[in-house]
Amino acid sequence: MKAPTRRSWASGRQPACLGGILALALALLPIPVHALTGLADLLVNGERKGSVEFEISPEGQVLLSSGTLTAMLKDVLKPSILEALKARKLSSRPVDLVPFGVRVSFDKATLELAVEVEPSSMARSRVSAARPRSEAKGQETISNAGLALTLGTALAFSPSITWDKDGQAWAYDLGLQLTPSIRALGVVAEGDMGLGWDGIAFDWTLGSAKAIVDFPRLGARLEAGTVAVSARSFQSGRQLVGLSLAREESLPGAKGRKAAMDEGFSLGRASTVTVVVNGLVSRKLRLSPGNYQLSDLALVSGINDVRIVIEEPGKDPRVIEVGVPFDESLLGSGGLDYSLALGVARDEALSEPYGAGRISLGLGPYFQAGLNLEAGYGTLLGGLTTLAATGLGNFGLEAALSLGLGDSSRNGYAARAMWRIATPARRLAPRLGLGAEYRSPGFASPSTDLPLDKAGLNLSAQLGQALPGGAGMASLYGQAWLSDSVLSSWTATLGLNGPIGHSATLSLSVGSDWAVGSGFSPRASLSLGLGRPGKGGLNYSQSYSSGTDSESLSLNLGRTGKGRVSISGQDLLTQGPTPSLELAASGRTQGASVSGFGQWSGDTNAGSYQADGNISLASTLAFAGGVLAATGDPGSAMAILVPDPSLRGQKVGLRAIRGASAESPRGRPTVLTGLVPYQSFAAGIELPESPPEAVPEPSSVQLEPAYRSIAVIRVGVAPSIAIKAILVDSRGQAVANMPGDVIAPDGKALPFAGTFTDEKGVFECFSLAPGPVSLRWADGRTSTLRVPESSGSAILSLGQILAVPALQGGKR
Repeated sequence: MKAPTRRSWASGRQPACLGGILALALALLPIPVHALTGLADLLVNGERKGSVEFEISPEGQVLLSSGTLTAMLKDVLKPSILEALKARKLSSRPVDLVPFGVRVSFDKATLELAVEVEPSSMARSRVSAARPRSEAKGQETISNAGLALTLGTALAFSPSITWDKDGQAWAYDLGLQLTPSIRALGVVAEGDMGLGWDGIAFDWTLGSAKAIVDFPRLGARLEAGTVAVSARSFQSGRQLVGLSLAREESLPGAKGRKAAMDEGFSLGRASTVTVVVNGLVSRKLRLSPGNYQLSDLALVSGINDVRIVIEEPGKDPRVIEVGVPFDESLLGSGGLDYSLALGVARDEALSEPYGAGRISLGLGPYFQAGLNLEAGYGTLLGGLTTLAATGLGNFGLEAALSLGLGDSSRNGYAARAMWRIATPARRLAPRLGLGAEYRSPGFASPSTDLPLDKAGLNLSAQLGQALPGGAGMASLYGQAWLSDSVLSSWTATLGLNGPIGHSATLSLSVGSDWAVGSGFSPRASLSLGLGRPGKGGLNYSQSYSSGTDSESLSLNLGRTGKGRVSISGQDLLTQGPTPSLELAASGRTQGASVSGFGQWSGDTNAGSYQADGNISLASTLAFAGGVLAATGDPGSAMAILVPDPSLRGQKVGLRAIRGASAESPRGRPTVLTGLVPYQSFAAGIELPESPPEAVPEPSSVQLEPAYRSIAVIRVGVAPSIAIKAILVDSRGQAVANMPGDVIAPDGKALPFAGTFTDEKGVFECFSLAPGPVSLRWADGRTSTLRVPESSGSAILSLGQILAVPALQGGKR
């Protein structure tokens, strides 16, 4: 379609009206019906790719031709899938592409085609796009092991001693925590249990035991066994023995259902992005080139002053000031969130049937509504929730109705309203939050033993203001409780916090509580922190409440090698009635982690003191593909790096494109952690202790881990030989200072396979496979040699190699 026609589409922004006029004309005119062709902006996995043609059928359906599909997906989709689509030679509807792992949506208002390709259908090169193309060649796709076993163990020893005027007493506890898991045929069985010995008797506890099945394309997770029900709205949280089906955020099918913040940014180069909350650095990220939404940064919700500082090489720093009118928990249009749990409530009796379910639907770009239901312990609870984000802030409304199953005293209702307004962070623009909650007499939930006997009303308010010049944040919080319309208690707090220079933070708060029958209770606190996060520092705090004061002092020595050490004390400087001192330390190796702490505390009034401590050693054994390895940080997915014996104990390094890395300890298998389930992972392999001619095989890998999966990456050296020879002419004279190339069977020079002779005619070639090799010299002469079979990395000497003149007219 010509550019002027496209401009008329874009300027009108009325494709719905255009479609109606077109349909009316087609209905009235007895002429052949043809599809309408136009141009649309193309977004592939969130990245703009220019414009492509599309068609709208007389029925209003979007059609994509074979040429359009090729233009859209040639660098993204697996070649085999793309060839299958091209072979159709028919215009495809978006619904026809779903079986191929491609989802297409067309926005009539903006004339945009948005394409989402599932990771299982992506071409390998897309995952490795951040690496040089030459490094992505030969990348090998590694599959998860069919059987994966892990066994986490944590052994803890806890001694204690108590002494007072009557003497002293010793005691100790010895505990072992086990967390096994097994993954087979896509099903994960996992649990945890504890064994304990107190010097007299053993005891054991079962924490959980369940089976898990993930449905990645649906974004759903099914659990059976001991499952958890999260508390939502007026519902209560429970531990059940039963079944649970819910949407799982980590699964690919659950992506793209959230309402993204309305602002994003693009990076042309690797850049540093800093998140500043209330004048303090919350996190600092190193992001690769690409397109990002603010929601990707996991910003802090609430009444906060948030600034995003983007430092891209070659450009001036950019600052994005963020309010919080767009809640990260909000669903996008058509987004669905749900959970259903049925079973027996996990208490001592294990006899009470219990069930809970909820469903939420995104009804617009920034509006969602949901229903929830809970039954158990003689009560049926139903509720409605709504949440909206507008330019005036976030609005939320929740309502619930309780019905006693055979008990009319448990009938009642409750409602909760919330309004939070947060404009972009300006010097004179405060953040305001208001809330109210009412519960009628008789209202009860399955978590309460008795219904309410009086109506209860809870009112709350928050006010936050960014201080000028990045000096921090001031906040005011208040809450009041009314019972049968009579004020029963209230609380109020004023707080100030902000940075002092580059390495100190000061926080101050004052407030008061009041309750019927006890009167006023003033309080105040002061806190000073010195040092930078993760670098160690000193923290001091002093608090006062109801006529008593308390102080605490802590020293965090930060990281020391692979460990962390901290010292803290309370009521030591003021010689308070309950002084205490604590020392904590932790460390980690490739296969285990160790931690410990010691604590001394006393009661000077009673003349009693106590000292106790704890030392724990934790490690996880992972087994897959016949390989056993240990790790101190298992995570939810992992890979085992296995060096081949031919490397003779040399180190093998694995460097991921997105942060994770590992290095084998002297040829032993090592566990690569930090993998995120259902997110493609690509990494290059290095041999830091091998000579330059040693080429790792594979040179790079790609895998897509699943929950509790283990992939085994076996690394060896590609079959290659390093040779040394002397180039001579037909007279036996050495040919000095002559560059040359290694020639492939098709007659072309192999890239990165050149050589040259020195003053004595000596040359070397690396990474040559056994067999015949052809060399082409700069003066046109050629040489042939045969590389013998060999092992190891020693350079083989082949003696003299003859330079033969090039063919001319079929004769030498």
